[in-house]
Amino acid sequence: MTTGRVLVLSTLILATAGIRAWAQDGSPTASTFAFSRILDRFGSEAEHRFVRAYSHLEKVEFHQLSTEFLQNREQALRKFLRKFPMAEQAHEARILLAHTLLYRDAGEEAESLLKMVILTTEDRKQEYRARFTLSKYYRRKNPLKARVYLEELKSTSKTDAYRARACFELSMLLPPSNTISVLREGGALTDGEYQRMCRLKLAHLTLRTNHKLEESKPSRPFRIKDLSGKVFTHEDFKGEVYLIYFWSVRAKNAKKDRSFLASISRNHAYEGLHIIGVNMDGNPDALKKAVENKRYPWIEVGDRWGPLNELALRYAPDPPPFFVLVDRKGLIRHRGDALIPDSTTQFLQAPLWKKVVIALKAIKDPGPLSSHAPCSPEIEGF
Repeated sequence: MTTGRVLVLSTLILATAGIRAWAQDGSPTASTFAFSRILDRFGSEAEHRFVRAYSHLEKVEFHQLSTEFLQNREQALRKFLRKFPMAEQAHEARILLAHTLLYRDAGEEAESLLKMVILTTEDRKQEYRARFTLSKYYRRKNPLKARVYLEELKSTSKTDAYRARACFELSMLLPPSNTISVLREGGALTDGEYQRMCRLKLAHLTLRTNHKLEESKPSRPFRIKDLSGKVFTHEDFKGEVYLIYFWSVRAKNAKKDRSFLASISRNHAYEGLHIIGVNMDGNPDALKKAVENKRYPWIEVGDRWGPLNELALRYAPDPPPFFVLVDRKGLIRHRGDALIPDSTTQFLQAPLWKKVVIALKAIKDPGPLSSHAPCSPEIEGF
C-alpha cells in the first residue's frame, strides 16, 4: 500500500471516529434521536395511549400510575435538557416539561421555563405554544391576569388560528354578557379547529335547551343577506317551504348533493319550494362568481358569521352537510344529515325528497305524486 493510500485511509478512520464522538456528545443527530425516544414514551400521543389503556382502573390505581408516568417523563426531560441545553429540540422539551410541572402544581418553575422559550425562540409556533401553556397556568393562579394576557394575545396575534384559540380560551373566563361577542369574533375567522369550537360554543349558548330546534317544532326567525346583496327574512318564505342546506366546499360529495338539490328544485320550485345554501368554509369571492354563473340552484348565503347571516348559529350544524326542512306552517320537518341517492331509482325512494313532498302538501294538495315525477338527477357517474 502506498504512502498516499495510507494517509487517505488514516484520515477516513479519524474522521469517522470524530463524527461518532460528536454524535455521542451533542450533535443534532444525537439530540434528535434522544428527543424522539422521549416523545415515543412520554409525548402527547403516548399520554393518550396511557389514558386509553388504564382509564378503566379504579380512581386510586389510575392516579398512582399516572403519577409514575409524569415522574418518569419529568426525569427524562430534565436529563435531556442537561445533556442538550442548546439543541434544536430544547425549547420543545421545555414546553413539554412545563406541561408536566403544571400537573403537579409546580407553576413557578413552569412559568420561568415558558418565559425563557417566549424570549429566546425564533420559531413562531413554539412561541405561541409556550404562550398558551402560560395562559393555562395563569387561569389556575389568577383568572384576571389570564384575561388580560389572553386579550393581549387576541389583539396581537397575526395568525387566525392563534387569535381564534385566544378567543375560545378567553370566553371561558368572561361573564355571559361578554362571551357571545368574543366567540363571534373567533368564529368569523378563517376556518380551523378553534374557529369551529368558537362557533359550536356560540351555537350552544344561543340555542338554550328550551329553544332547541327539533322536528315538528316551530322554526326560529332569521334574517339573511345572499351573495348578491339581497336581504331575506323568514317572513319572505311565509306559507311556502324552504330547505336550508349547510355545506362545505371540502366535502367529497358536494357535487352529488348539488345535483340532488338541483333535481328537487326543478321538480318543486313552482310549488313554492325555496332552497337556501349556507356555505361554511368557502371563499366569498369565488362563491359569488359561482352564483353569477348559476352553478348553485339555491339562494347562496356564504355564511360569514356576521350580524345578518347567523343561520349556522340558529341551527348549529356540525359537521356539514346538514339539512333543515321547514314546511308551510313554519314547522321543522327534517333536521340533520340526509342520505343522497346514487341513481334515479334511489332518488324516488330518497327520504329527504319524500319529506319535501309531504311538506309541500301540508296546506294545499298539489295533486298525485305521480304527476310530479322527478327529473333524472345530474349525478356524476350516471
